[in-house]
Amino acid sequence: PRKKQIKTVSYIYPRRKANDGKINWFKPAREILNLVRAVAAPYPGAFCKIGPDKLFVWKASLIEKSNCPIKEPGVVISSTKCGLPIIQCGEGFLKIRHWTTGSGNKFTLNIGDQLT
Repeated sequence: PRKKQIKTVSYIYPRRKANDGKINWFKPAREILNLVRAVAAPYPGAFCKIGPDKLFVWKASLIEKSNCPIKEPGVVISSTKCGLPIIQCGEGFLKIRHWTTGSGNKFTLNIGDQLT
């Protein structure tokens, strides 16, 4: 049976916009990971820019420690043996496991690349 919604205790949230998925690399890695998970398919995806291209991050995981020197947030500081990039965040590190460009192509992220 349906219950009538009580307007005094209910919430109305605005519609989700594509820009809600913009990654701010200055945030902690855990927050960015939660964003990636929240806006993954079927939603538009978490994204950032690399040069003029839009980069969509579909899967990521936390990296607890890195032996690399601390860089500016958004910089690819290292890569795994499989070639997966490790990104410096405002606090911690994120390993990107699956990504595509705006055109749907996958390309290599190199150490030193800056994501914005």
